[in-house]
Amino acid sequence: MSSALAGIQAATATASGAASDLVRGAASSSGPDVGGDMVTLSMASIQMAASVQVARIANEMQKTVLDLLA
Repeated sequence: MSSALAGIQAATATASGAASDLVRGAASSSGPDVGGDMVTLSMASIQMAASVQVARIANEMQKTVLDLLA
């Protein structure tokens, strides 16, 4: 479960960083790297979905172990 939570936190940080880059880029004279930041946001979304799935599986496994021991 801790791996899943770490993945969720990493995805959140990645998405936040890309969003901040978009905002900073819009205010700068060189402009934002929209393509690169959108790819980063997409990767963060995929990482988040995978981490949530890992958390679900871990929860199911814990329930199964408890059922076996009960």
